[in-house]
Amino acid sequence: MTLIVGLDIGSSSCKSCLVRVNSLPSSSSSSIAYTIESTSVINYEILKIKNDDSTRWEVPINVILDAIQQSVKGLKLNQQSSPVEAIAITGQMHGCILWANSPWIYDETRHVYSVKSNSISNLYSWQDQRCDSQFISSLPKSKSPLATGFGSATIFWLQKFQPQYLSQFNHTGTIMDFIVALICQLETPLMSPHNAAGFGYFNSRKKSWSKKLHSDNFPTHILPKIVDVDYIAGNLANDWIGLPKGIPVYTAFGDLQCSTFACIQNKLNSAVLTMSTSLQLVVNPMDQNWHNENATSSNFLPDLKKVLLIPYVKDNFIVAAASLNGGNVLEAFVGFIQNYLEDLTGSEFPKERIWKRLNESTGTADFNNNPDSSSIKFIPTLYGERYDPQLRSSLLNIPPDLTPHSLFNAICYGLIENIFTMIPVKWLTSLPINEIQATGGALLRNPILKNSLETICAQYGIKVNYMEQADAHIGAALMASMFYSK
Repeated sequence: MTLIVGLDIGSSSCKSCLVRVNSLPSSSSSSIAYTIESTSVINYEILKIKNDDSTRWEVPINVILDAIQQSVKGLKLNQQSSPVEAIAITGQMHGCILWANSPWIYDETRHVYSVKSNSISNLYSWQDQRCDSQFISSLPKSKSPLATGFGSATIFWLQKFQPQYLSQFNHTGTIMDFIVALICQLETPLMSPHNAAGFGYFNSRKKSWSKKLHSDNFPTHILPKIVDVDYIAGNLANDWIGLPKGIPVYTAFGDLQCSTFACIQNKLNSAVLTMSTSLQLVVNPMDQNWHNENATSSNFLPDLKKVLLIPYVKDNFIVAAASLNGGNVLEAFVGFIQNYLEDLTGSEFPKERIWKRLNESTGTADFNNNPDSSSIKFIPTLYGERYDPQLRSSLLNIPPDLTPHSLFNAICYGLIENIFTMIPVKWLTSLPINEIQATGGALLRNPILKNSLETICAQYGIKVNYMEQADAHIGAALMASMFYSK
């Protein structure tokens, strides 16, 4: 049996878990047997910076670091009879952070870290919108996906508009890469293909940065070193909140890969739908050449502009539709109602009360879950999509008796419908896939979203299974256990 700590640094929270791995798969069709000893979740607020030209999403690093350390502390590791044997870290793949030298400070009394704020940038979140479509189109052409919020795009923007600020840093990476460097005190940060693929200008087949970066005045010297996904980055440099010095720490994994692994592990021709702040649909196809015209699954192919081919495990690639619109759209709608009620009444109106009322609606009276052309229809691309950042939401066929419940139902259905415009359900059935593993807090808490998903899938004979304990931090621990056993 192996005890592993899994840590997920998310968009607005940090989740950690202690997983006891009881046995590893005996065949390709079996799964890792495990129990979850403890979990801990700490939320934090995103600092959203606005100006006339762009919308910027940034989070101060100390805010995230404090949340991480509070979350790990919540695992109560000192109460465990067995030692932790490895640490696995995952999180948001597309953003970036910049730092100079070794900007961390270790408190030998409390066994925690802090950072020197003048030697490190904020986290530039994957939600950052400073790189508009015109700016993206001006960058060197890349065969790998590129969009606003990707680390390389943000660095190009800083190189053009804030070169002096950028010049003070000599390292970059995702927030997870930085945390691994911090707790292992690495002089050179390391990055797995998981996160490099989400950073931009990375050749996932060759596992190397694109040569186009060298030819366009990009500060390539700050890029992290690429290592395999099963690489142990280092060992804990100091005792850390109940974890003793010397524990192996894996190079950071991508959160999409980890949430996928928590659901399906290595099973081929499987699909996972995850909805938290954003919404993703991921497929692990048996035919790795599915995107070729001669592939057996060539019918109803996804538009390659709308999906990503993402490194997974054992040199396999998963197909992902990663929508920017998920629980954040519902949160925006609830925030709108809250502001509207408070403006009307002059009194505070808690969001929890609004969520409760909206989720009490079953959707059967106000909204037909198999809408025809006369039904209310919500286009949910409030935050655009990576393939078209200029997309915005719209509401069609508004009836005279519109209610908040019917609008909420339409939003829920529209979100699910939107992800299936990126990966067609007909393509899933042609693989064949006959069930979807569904997870993510925003989905599991919302009966209307679940009903919408089941309605669409039922039309094609696809079963929906809900997984309560399939978050990225659990997947990170399970993925590490597979590597640790080698």
